[in-house]
Parts: sequence; C-alpha cells; structure tokens
Amino acid sequence: MEPVDLNDRLEHLVARVLREQPGTAAPAGLAERVRREIERRERRSWWQRSLAHWPLAAQLGFLVASVSCAALLWWLFARARPGSLGSPEVLLSAPPLAGWSRALGELEYALRALAPLAHAAWLYEGLAFALSLYAVLFALLATAYVTLWRRPYAGARGARP
Repeated sequence: MEPVDLNDRLEHLVARVLREQPGTAAPAGLAERVRREIERRERRSWWQRSLAHWPLAAQLGFLVASVSCAALLWWLFARARPGSLGSPEVLLSAPPLAGWSRALGELEYALRALAPLAHAAWLYEGLAFALSLYAVLFALLATAYVTLWRRPYAGARGARP
C-alpha cells in the first residue's frame, strides 16, 4: 500500500462533499426581471448611456468642449499670475517632471494666498465634516452589503443563523 498524501485526501473529501450538494434553482421571476432590465437599458436615450455609445458627432463635440474648457482654465490661470505658468513652448521643452513641480508650486502659491483668510475653527469644522462624510459613506456601504449581498444560508439541513 502506497502512502497517501494528506492534501490529496483533503482534496478528494472536499470534492466529494461539493458533489453531494444539491443544485440551486434561480428564483421564479428572475429571468423576467433580467429581460425587463435589459429592455429598460436599451430604451435609454444616447445621452444617458456611456460615452462609447454616443453618436460620433456628440463624442467629437464633447472632446472639443473638454479641450476648450482646459484651454480656458489655462488662460485664466496664466492671467491670474502672469509668468507663472510659462509659455507652451517652454513647457514642452522642459523635462517631463518640470510641469509637475511647476503645478505644485502653483498649488503652494494658492494655499499661501488663502491661508491668512482661513480661521482655525474652519479647519476643525472642515475636518469634522470630512470625517462625518466618511462615517456616512461607511454606514451606507455596510447597509448596502447587508441588504444586497449577504444572503441567509438555506441549506439542506435548514437555515443557519
């Protein structure tokens, strides 16, 4: 008799137990609900779908509008502090990380300009507000998990708590 590996025995035992489990059937109205949801999604307007489903003209219009907004913001920031952002030629000829360091410098400049206007109480209130938002988000996610994904076990030997 040859020695039997413990892992092989465990694998065969788990496979046998899984084969003995009864199959589960889908709920009675599931197929109908799935069909209705697919039809509902197909009836949505193009602008309610993802960008990939938009007509080509709308996609191009969105691209033009996005680039225009970016250019407008660039222009506004350059006007707010002349010489701070530099010309596009200088930025394109600079090393790759030079743009990041320049952007961080601009962020630091904005924060230093706003710092005298802020009160210490605002900082604490903002921190408390942010923490309360995280607590609400955690509560919502926990409720969604319990409601949507956690199902009570209904096995062949009865339900477990």
